[in-house]
Amino acid sequence: MRRPGPIEPRIAFRQSARHRRAGKCLWFGLEQAMGWILETLGDTAMLLSRDGVPILAADPWLSGSACFGSWARERDLAPGSIKSLLRAPYAFLSRGSDGRLHLPSLKAMGRGCDILLPGNFDAQHSRMLEAEGFATRILPHKQWVEIVAGLRLMCVESEYGAILVLDADGLLILNKNDSPFCGEERFFRKLTRAHARSYLLALPETAFPGEKSAAVRDLGRACDLLGVTHYAASEPHIHRREDSRWADAGRVSWADVARHWKSAAKPIEPYAKIALAIPATISSPAFVASSAEAALSGTCDDDWSELLSAADWFTLDCFVKGATPFRRGLDFVAFNVGGELRRIPLRARAARKPLAKQRGLVFAAPRKSLIESVTQRRFGELLDAGFVRLELVNLESYPLGGFRRAAVSGAGASPASRLIPAWGQILRRAGHAAPSYRIGAASR
Repeated sequence: MRRPGPIEPRIAFRQSARHRRAGKCLWFGLEQAMGWILETLGDTAMLLSRDGVPILAADPWLSGSACFGSWARERDLAPGSIKSLLRAPYAFLSRGSDGRLHLPSLKAMGRGCDILLPGNFDAQHSRMLEAEGFATRILPHKQWVEIVAGLRLMCVESEYGAILVLDADGLLILNKNDSPFCGEERFFRKLTRAHARSYLLALPETAFPGEKSAAVRDLGRACDLLGVTHYAASEPHIHRREDSRWADAGRVSWADVARHWKSAAKPIEPYAKIALAIPATISSPAFVASSAEAALSGTCDDDWSELLSAADWFTLDCFVKGATPFRRGLDFVAFNVGGELRRIPLRARAARKPLAKQRGLVFAAPRKSLIESVTQRRFGELLDAGFVRLELVNLESYPLGGFRRAAVSGAGASPASRLIPAWGQILRRAGHAAPSYRIGAASR
């Protein structure tokens, strides 16, 4: 006789109408496995429903821009998808950066929605959500949690962000979004082997023309390594600012995936409603139109000619001297704002070196976004936005991934880092850094 396993923790139901509705639909439809519907909504957003009742949204982004006005949705959501998202009783946020924590979308969902967070979520962003009236709950690392009958969640923390694992009545979903696996491939492969049907949601790495086939092959190899049966594709965001539009050349779209896909896993097109348990999975893409917000919009609220005040320079000085990622072999960090260039020395002995031999970084950025990123601890997001120009002085590469890790955990970042080729490819191709610019996530 098989011994019963340990009882899994369960998040208690709230008494709001949307929570009661989620619980009832699962109890009444528990034996109907084909009631589970997975809907991919562009970028890292997704929605899981049962029998037409929404249960869980991940990284909800309904509309509007993100990341200092640089990011925009590639497509508008269908009205039915928006209506379903607004009724979801639970929302998972993979990390606290803009585009993942999209506050206008969360406010539209209402305070009746419980926010599920990974353990490494930034405490400052968590307090902000609580101040807005949201109920936040921390998911334990690598532990199953049942939020409603028949649906279990597991959060696996990574170097930045987290990967969400869902078990819906024996159907497995790995929502990798854009987080790295961080050596957990064997753990995920063990999970997929225990399930007959499994789905991977993951954004492909950024790759420029001539390298997109390699990016798709890497994604296919990841599917084969994990042993998933299906890959649910998603369209990455686009850049709507004129000064960041160049980065769109690095998007790997569904057309690229369909053209170069070689994996045994079956690919499913973006913006699809997927009946998880149907033997021959059928995707039914919802009607979507090109987003009007994707049109070029200048530089949003930024003015590249605006100068910094004395108080702003003092803020930057404190930021640079207190930032751990700037402490590795640099003599100075400089900022070029409005045509005014100033160096901030990092080491006293560097003053004895000739200026021509000093090693440093020179950032060119508009004043408004730069000061906002520093005061709100969003400098990593500013680098992701695509409009900041970086010059390396007497350096061939320099790791800045510590800003991503600091934005996730709220702690000081380790100077050790891992090479992420996509960042080097972006900045080499665009001429924003020379000759190679290395940004990675700090290793644990």
